[in-house]
Amino acid sequence: MTLLETLHYYHNAVNEQLQNGVIPFWLERCYDNQYGGFLTNFDSKGQPLPNHEKYLNTQARLVWWFSKLSRRYPERSEFIKMARYGLDFMIQHF
Repeated sequence: MTLLETLHYYHNAVNEQLQNGVIPFWLERCYDNQYGGFLTNFDSKGQPLPNHEKYLNTQARLVWWFSKLSRRYPERSEFIKMARYGLDFMIQHF
């Protein structure tokens, strides 16, 4: 396998994992409609842990990540909405 083929292979593998694993996991679980901001503490099965503390670094990380995704996938408006939701929470509470 050439270097270019290897890079292409890993690019596709990472993109597949992002599209079918990481993004759906966080979109389905992190939105906290009860208290605002993002839930970030989950067990190994993806269930929320009873700790509902909101830490600035994890809230900011998700705002950055959703912002980055909105630039990478501009056709998916849910990313910019999630980034704005998290930013509004941070401005209000931090």
